[in-house]
Amino acid sequence: MRQPGAQPVPAGSPARTGPGPVPRWRSSWAPWVVIFVVLTLTLAFGAFAPRDPSTPTEQVAEIAATVRCPTCSGESVAVSDADISKQIRLDIAQRLEQGQSPERIRAFYAERYGDNILLTPGASGLAGLIWAIPAAVLVLAVGGLVFAIRQRSGASRPHATEQDRALVADALGHSSGIGALPGEQATGPTPGVR
Repeated sequence: MRQPGAQPVPAGSPARTGPGPVPRWRSSWAPWVVIFVVLTLTLAFGAFAPRDPSTPTEQVAEIAATVRCPTCSGESVAVSDADISKQIRLDIAQRLEQGQSPERIRAFYAERYGDNILLTPGASGLAGLIWAIPAAVLVLAVGGLVFAIRQRSGASRPHATEQDRALVADALGHSSGIGALPGEQATGPTPGVR
């Protein structure tokens, strides 16, 4: 049963349901917004989620992995077998037992041996750029990719002009039987007659 004010659906056309067409901006941006939100939440959860308290041995190993061995080349205190590395690991364990935070312990070794003793850069000042630049590059790359895809998809869609519509209407209106409803006679020249 047809509702009042509803337009008839031409034969052969798929039946449409719902209040109307989805606006183009919603249909093209919705998946990107969902991907962005999911990615952001995942990264934020991974970066800021509280970690389970680790054992003292794991804490010592975690801190020792960020401190360079003073006498070895390119090794952390955690993997080095040098006597100084063993002493630093014991010192880290004692400082943790005294209640010092991992940041304070790293700061102590940076003061004693210089900033080069730390294998991981700080997150502030000029060293903070080491952390910020990859994130900025990632955001710019994703933005550029979205822009390129939108430009390409927008350029490939043909747009009918009024002249195009008039040509189609003229062709449908003057063709022999094409476009005429059952029981109607098409107007225009008969086939084969000029």
